[in-house]
Amino acid sequence: MVTVHVVCGICGQNTIIHAFRIHRKHVGIAIKSECDKVMALEGQLRKLDITKVAKTPIHKNIVYEEAGKRGLHAACSVPCGVIEAAEV
Repeated sequence: MVTVHVVCGICGQNTIIHAFRIHRKHVGIAIKSECDKVMALEGQLRKLDITKVAKTPIHKNIVYEEAGKRGLHAACSVPCGVIEAAEV
């Protein structure tokens, strides 16, 4: 399991991201955050196909698409942290 601690510069709220292998190509994601919008994102990203997430351009990436739907700020570093944790 990989743990990433994100302190967002724009809001200063803390987020802990846990990534763990489910299957050869699938990663589980668990998020705990002080931010309600990030917690809404967590429900959408519990299982990721890492081959798709790692190879999909940012403007079509499911992590960023879901972050946008939940209203995360454009400068929020949590989506990047999710992808980094999943890749490790």
